[in-house]
Amino acid sequence: MTRCWDKDPNERPNFTQCMHQLKVHLKLASPQLLQRVELDLVEESKRQDNLSQWLTQNANRDGTDSLITSDSSSPKRGERIYISDFSR
Repeated sequence: MTRCWDKDPNERPNFTQCMHQLKVHLKLASPQLLQRVELDLVEESKRQDNLSQWLTQNANRDGTDSLITSDSSSPKRGERIYISDFSR
C-alpha cells in the first residue's frame, strides 16, 4: 500500500496491480468474503449492462444521447467505469 505514495510515479502501482494485491490479501484473510465479492461484482456487471442497453435504446427519446456518446474531438465530461473492469 505504501508504494502508492512513492516519490517516483513510475514506482507506484497502477490500478490493475492494486486490484491484484488487494485480491491476494483478501483471499488469504477471508476466501469466503472474496467469493461473495466476486459474485456481487458479476451481478452488478449484469445490472450495468442492462442499464447501458436501456440508455442506448432510450437516448434519442429524452435527449440523453450526449451522456453516452461523444466524438473524439470534444472534451469528455466524464468517463464510465464498469464494474466488470474490477473483476478481471
